[in-house]
Amino acid sequence: MATTDPSSRMGSSTTSSALRPVGSASQVDLDAVGHSERIYNLVSLVNSCDEKLLDCRDLKRLTRYSFCLHEEPAWPQLQLYQSWVVHILRLLGKEIEIRKDDDPVAVTEAIVDSLQGFHFGGIEVSVSSLRKGWGYIPCKVLHELLKELVTGRALQLPTYDPCNRKCGATHSVESIEDFAESHEADLGAHSGFFSSDSDDGEIEARRAEDLNEPEAAPAASALNKMSRTFAQDQWKGEVEQTLEFKKTFDEQLPSLCHAFKQLHEELQEMLTKVETREKWIEQKFSHIISDHGEVHQELVNQTKRRQKLVVQLEDLQTKQAVTQEACDRSSKLLQDKCNRATDARPIQELTKTLTTLRKEIKQMELRSGVLQHTSFRVRTPSTSPVQILC
Repeated sequence: MATTDPSSRMGSSTTSSALRPVGSASQVDLDAVGHSERIYNLVSLVNSCDEKLLDCRDLKRLTRYSFCLHEEPAWPQLQLYQSWVVHILRLLGKEIEIRKDDDPVAVTEAIVDSLQGFHFGGIEVSVSSLRKGWGYIPCKVLHELLKELVTGRALQLPTYDPCNRKCGATHSVESIEDFAESHEADLGAHSGFFSSDSDDGEIEARRAEDLNEPEAAPAASALNKMSRTFAQDQWKGEVEQTLEFKKTFDEQLPSLCHAFKQLHEELQEMLTKVETREKWIEQKFSHIISDHGEVHQELVNQTKRRQKLVVQLEDLQTKQAVTQEACDRSSKLLQDKCNRATDARPIQELTKTLTTLRKEIKQMELRSGVLQHTSFRVRTPSTSPVQILC
């Protein structure tokens, strides 16, 4: 496969046409109409939704003029353009790794990195245009880039299933002109894909010459006869194959019926056993459910009784606390009384006071006796004062 550098064919025309002013929203870019129809024809012929290309989910919405109308949504256009640019760059020897779930920005960066090796003039301006999201301008730049790459006629595209170099698969290839010519009926009016206007004229001239030849009618008749003979042979083979199949089926039918009857009896017996077992399990589960209901009701009753006992226990604990407090106060009072009853100091003081009082009473009695004796002596006349004093 030739891999000549198409840089000689891509000059400033690529970027200048990419930066051409855009008209109104409904204007048709007449410069892109012819090439867009060729792209649409090839996209319709080759499975561009292949796993090795991007996933173009809106392919059914495309028309021949979807690539040049500004008002159309640019999302499927950009995906298709990116897919074919990546595929052609791979054919030119560039290693580009993309995945189906990559967004257009990531694919654009991969394309930009691969284009760096071509050293195109004004590539910086084209890169800035490619990075403008997924609108009309990136589609226009990719359109011009794709046109310059594929019209170099130095490439060979696979007839189907574009291949990634790293996947290791091999496919038969042919030139672009032969590919378009061999699929002339599918391509329609624009059969000369990537061909010049002169090539289109030559193809139309050859077609007219073929139609004007006098031998065209006998050749067509012979072709129709061969087609009918081939169809008869094909139908005959299919009928014979059907009869052989019917014979084999008739031979195997009795044994198959007997086997199916035995299988039916076995299945019926197994079904009876399953039904019996199912009834026994159902009764068992009914008893278990009944027992479970009784146990559950008893548990509910026990829970209610426990709650009542808990309330009573709390009341008794409260009363016990009050009684214990009253007992503590009474015990303290009794202890105080006992302490006062067993105290000997008041008795000792009282005894001491009584002893002192007795001593004073004795002294007072003694003094009273002395005074009485003195008074008695004074009242007696025979007593002299000296005696009294004595």
